[in-house]
Parts: sequence; C-alpha cells; structure tokens
Amino acid sequence: MMEVQYVYTRDEWTSINMQNYRDWLYSRRPLSNVEYRLCWFLFLFTLLAGIGCVVFLVRSIWLNQAWYFVVGSLVALGFLAGMVLEILNPRREAVRGLFHEMIFRLGWEAKLIEKVRSRRDHYFRQLDEKGQLNLGHRYLLRIDSEGYTLVVDYPTTTGPASRQETRQSWREVSSVFLDEHLLFLKIGDAGYQAVPRSAFADDSACQVFARTAERFRRNRSGYDEGSASEAIIRAIL
Repeated sequence: MMEVQYVYTRDEWTSINMQNYRDWLYSRRPLSNVEYRLCWFLFLFTLLAGIGCVVFLVRSIWLNQAWYFVVGSLVALGFLAGMVLEILNPRREAVRGLFHEMIFRLGWEAKLIEKVRSRRDHYFRQLDEKGQLNLGHRYLLRIDSEGYTLVVDYPTTTGPASRQETRQSWREVSSVFLDEHLLFLKIGDAGYQAVPRSAFADDSACQVFARTAERFRRNRSGYDEGSASEAIIRAIL
C-alpha cells in the first residue's frame, strides 16, 4: 500500500481542466473529405439563406406587412442559426464540426489548445482573485492491489473539517500517466484523479508511485504484466 497527501494550486486546476479539454478534442471523429465539403456547402448555403431572411424581415417591417411575415422570418432565422451552430460544433454526435476539422487540417490544434489554456488560466485567476476558487481542500490518495481510496478534507471556518472518502476499483481506471505537473489516473473515458508531482519527495518517488499504480491496474484488469508496455506511463522528465 502507498499513499500521498496533496493540495491543488490554481495552475494545477488549469492543467486538469486542460487535460479534459484535450481528451474531448482528440476524441472527436474526423470528417471525411465528402463530409467536410458538405459541411462547407451547408454552411455557405445557411449564411446566404440567413442574409435573405434578414432582408425579408426588414422589408416586412418597413412595408408594415402582416405579423406572420415577421414571425415567420424570425422563426426561420432561429432555425438557420441552430444549423450554423450544429455545423460548426455538433452537439448530438462525437464528431468534429467544421471549425475543429478546419483547425486540424491546417495543423493549428496546438495553437487552439494554447489559446484555450490561456483563457482557462485567466478564468481561474479571476475566481482566485474574487475568493471563489477554494484551494484549501486537502487530499489523500491511497493505493493498494484492489483499488484506490481518495480522502478529501473540507476545512471550515468554524468547527472541525468534514471528510469524504471514496473507494474505487482498478477495473474503473483505464490508464495511468504523467505530464509535466501531474500524475493522472484516468477513470473510464470521462474523468481523472490527478496528483501533483510536487506532492512527492522527488521525481523518483513520483515515478515509483506511478509504476506501482499501473502495475496494480494491470493485474486487477487481467493484463499480463510481463508483456504490458511501460510506455503506458508517459513521463515528461
């Protein structure tokens, strides 16, 4: 059994948030060439139709036409606006929209990620300055061969701190990896438990903890430890 205690800094919250964003971005299915051309056609067609609706709306108001001309124009504009949003960034399917597909085809995904990181960092900085970002929670992560236990202490201004304890099996953990600042346990396809690398005595201790967690995960998941690649742990030293 191993355990580590830690708190999060504002920068670490930004890193966790960005890991979730990167997962979301790279999990979108790319558009085929036919889909990409069709999206451009629909986008341009919708824009032109929207301009036509605006012209018709202005004309209806100017000529004081019947109310249903005005209402019909507004309904059509709302429908076209929804089409544009769905073309640019689909919500109903895990597929790239026109915007993100164009970003990937131009090779600008790194620039996009950095721009989003800057915005998220600014957002968390604003919360911190307003006193709305709580950095006082204390965490303890304990791992053993069966799974991991997360203990969170919530300090209060009056009285003893409250505590929450969560137990998770290794079968729920899909991967273990490191980036520049954090050790991540990926929970299924849509969540993380992250530990700051600074919480360990040194980088060697962090590496040992990560390897141990990965070994427990592989054993519990039924993997052959001897044949599993250590490349699963992506360490940036």
